[in-house]
Amino acid sequence: MAALALPRPASPDPSSVLVSAAVSPVPSPPVTPPASPTLSSSSSSSLANRDQVDLPMSSFSVASQDFDTSSIHSPTTQPNPAIQADQLPRQQPAVTVQFQHLLEFQQQQYHYHHQHHHRHHHHNHRHHHHHNEFQRPASEQPRTMLESTTADSVAQRSPSVDSAVVASPSPLVQSPSRSLSPISLSSRLPPTAPLSLLYPASQYPLISTSPPVRGVSASQLADALGYAAHQPLPHAQHVFPWLHGLHPENDLQLTFLDPSLSHVKACPSLFRNITLVKLGSLGSCKLRGTVSHKEFLPDVSSGQEGFLNLDPVRGVGLRNFDIQVAKIATLSDIVVYSKKGQPTDGLLGLAKRIAQAQLYHRAITPGCPEFNTFIVLDPFDVFEQQYPELVAITANGKCHEHARDFLYHERREMSLMSAASEVTPGLYLGNVADMASDDEMCDYGKDDMSIDNYGSDKWDIYIECISQATIPSLQDLAKVDVNVSENSGRSGCDRQFVHLYFPSSGSLAVGNMSDRDLDAFVDFCEWIYRHANIEHRKVLLFCQDGYTETSLLSLAYVMYATGVTAAQAYVDLHVKYNRAFFTFPADLVLLNHLQARLLLRSPVENCYQAGFAPELPQWVMLMDGSLPSKIFPHMYLGNLGHANNPGLLKELGIKRILSIGEVIDWRAVSEEEYEAEKKAREWRVDEMSDSGSEQSSRESTVSCNGGRDVECVTGFSKVKYIDQIQDDGIDSLSKSIEDCLAFIDEGYSLNEPTLVHCRVGVSRSATICIAEVMRRERMSLPRAYLFVRARRLNVIIQPNLRFMYELMKWEEEEASRHGASRHRRDMEWAWLCKEIAAMNKAYIPG
Repeated sequence: MAALALPRPASPDPSSVLVSAAVSPVPSPPVTPPASPTLSSSSSSSLANRDQVDLPMSSFSVASQDFDTSSIHSPTTQPNPAIQADQLPRQQPAVTVQFQHLLEFQQQQYHYHHQHHHRHHHHNHRHHHHHNEFQRPASEQPRTMLESTTADSVAQRSPSVDSAVVASPSPLVQSPSRSLSPISLSSRLPPTAPLSLLYPASQYPLISTSPPVRGVSASQLADALGYAAHQPLPHAQHVFPWLHGLHPENDLQLTFLDPSLSHVKACPSLFRNITLVKLGSLGSCKLRGTVSHKEFLPDVSSGQEGFLNLDPVRGVGLRNFDIQVAKIATLSDIVVYSKKGQPTDGLLGLAKRIAQAQLYHRAITPGCPEFNTFIVLDPFDVFEQQYPELVAITANGKCHEHARDFLYHERREMSLMSAASEVTPGLYLGNVADMASDDEMCDYGKDDMSIDNYGSDKWDIYIECISQATIPSLQDLAKVDVNVSENSGRSGCDRQFVHLYFPSSGSLAVGNMSDRDLDAFVDFCEWIYRHANIEHRKVLLFCQDGYTETSLLSLAYVMYATGVTAAQAYVDLHVKYNRAFFTFPADLVLLNHLQARLLLRSPVENCYQAGFAPELPQWVMLMDGSLPSKIFPHMYLGNLGHANNPGLLKELGIKRILSIGEVIDWRAVSEEEYEAEKKAREWRVDEMSDSGSEQSSRESTVSCNGGRDVECVTGFSKVKYIDQIQDDGIDSLSKSIEDCLAFIDEGYSLNEPTLVHCRVGVSRSATICIAEVMRRERMSLPRAYLFVRARRLNVIIQPNLRFMYELMKWEEEEASRHGASRHRRDMEWAWLCKEIAAMNKAYIPG
């Protein structure tokens, strides 16, 4: 199918994308390790039948294997560098059973402590009534973790929302029935469950003694990763501000986050991770979550010992996602693997470098636990055959869908959100992915995709908006008319499509346009209307993301085709036609300047008088060009400017406001509305203070209560404030999430959409919106983050590190509230941060 198109203007080079660096192992200098015991052959055991583990999000196959115990090295003998995977001791099956037993043991502990807590709680409650003069009120009593995480589940759920993010495969693996007495269980387990199956490391054979490097099989690693994904994370106060980065020379960061200097040299003792490192290129044979050793080890030529210290040396940084891999590596057992699986010189050399760095770091870091380095002795094809859910990229370079990076999933999410839909008869708005297949979607956003390469017969005319284009003249349009007429009787391969270009939003300014340019703009709207409405052709107006470059032309066309003002076109395109879009302040100025011309020539009768309106509505004058982002029909995400524009919110049908750490000010809009909201807020705070509520310093709610009819004045049923929450990396949102979600859910039940906002709408309020998506749609944190991020359009959400960590911890607690005996994370903390950092780098280079 050929293309009949006007010449495409020159476009800039596409932005570069993240490319993984190849691993170059360098032999390490000798180091004397501490004494490390080995696993004796007498302590190993074999089981004929191995139990399978039922995991909720992805499965880990545990097929049995037998190992030859004839080649187990003692600490005094040099290991054979050609050791095979089948020469490991026969303890591997027992480790898998231990994995299952430990999970059951943790579940028993949970129920025991839960019951014990309730008995203790009722006893204290009775004691309080008899001795309340000696005790604090029950509401002020410190709560246990179990108490603080309980809450009623949402009574109603919203309709399912489509998401392009593909989760890991989640087959349900049935556990075979078996009888296990409590005595045998307790005899196999320590008093408390360990944080990792890789610790203590003495159960794994030594491959090298100086420094110590141990061997694991693919099945042992799979078990260890599955077990680690079920372990609860430490609470935020145990890892912050350390995770923010506390460089000893960064006085500003230290003064802001840690004035006592208590976290500068110390490290969290409750955090134990597994970091995967691959020898060689990451373009093939890659496991999920794998990083390059260059991300946490200094270059050997630098002479620096230990791990890289990437903590910022200057400035205050609360979103240092890019340093988390290096920081978590210092709290990890590190597993190195390769395609062949043999401890070759390169693989062993890299493992020794890492082991030596661990020894050095532990020596200079007070309170640092013992971590170890391991080599996977199985070749990579064992993972592909037995544990495909762990594989990100196969040996032939194919990327599994569940292991795509965040940038890919964000593009997919955006393409679903802005997929082509009919706005007015014959005119469709869409994005470039409407013409791309799933395979071609890999290039979406990376390469300069053109409709000429991805032609489709869905549409008769394609109009692409780009910044380098000029407004087509009447002569250009006449030539296109000839081609359209010749093409009307053709079908299939003989059919030719028409492709035109038009200036994008933000690229035109009134000051640079002549009257001829303004008339040409209106001529083009008229030309589209003729083909779409009169000649009944399908016209697609599209751009890369589907909501930015096309906004100016789509708003102008809605004004022309439906006979409405610029202000009404903003509302109709968003509410009536359900299209998300982003505009620039210059677009609103231009549309207001074009308004009289567009309505004067509009096919709608008697609409031209509106084009000469003396002034714009007040809410339009207060706009910065953008609208709050619709995350759900019942929830919008915006900034303080949106909250301070009640007229705009009323036009969008928003009835409630949830303010996170900010106070709205309507004095610029209406003194009456300002005073009504202020008095209601002050009354509510005074009432809560008088009643002795423990939340009086945390939140207040402005509502229609006690005869104080705020709604009749302001138009809003409720305005809720969550106070004393700043985006400073110190304040916590954990205790406020439940109250916020209850407020949003109340609005959902009453069909009253809620605006959630903070100052900018990217951190505090975005955190609450992510939590609402996680709960209402049962999404994991990574999926919910991308869901909200895509719908925030050109504003990149950026919850600070602590808020993101608290969301990950809240996800665990949310799972327990819904009866899950154990929660499995989709991604570990360092991997999540690495993906966010890479995605941000694509938009904010440097």
